[in-house]
Amino acid sequence: MTFETFVLEHGWVEYAAWIAQIIVTLVAIGAAFVAWWQLGEMRDYRNQRLKIANAALLMELDHRFDSKELTEARELFVHMGEEISSSISAKHPLINESDKLEKNG
Repeated sequence: MTFETFVLEHGWVEYAAWIAQIIVTLVAIGAAFVAWWQLGEMRDYRNQRLKIANAALLMELDHRFDSKELTEARELFVHMGEEISSSISAKHPLINESDKLEKNG
């Protein structure tokens, strides 16, 4: 066997190594694709959980806004505003609404 023959001929081990490298490359490409797909699924899941959390927060705020305590506080606030406005009107009967707001504020 000459040097040229030895270099040009490939044994079965070399062919097996090439096939193994091709298989490893294909598996690595497949794993990268699966990882990319899973990252997309995780992003979608995170966005969905964020939307659910935001909806739950809005529902809780709506529930609190309609609660008895806040309804009473809003009514008291409106009543106080009306009292202040009538007091200003009594002291200054010729004043217009914008000036009442300025004196009120």
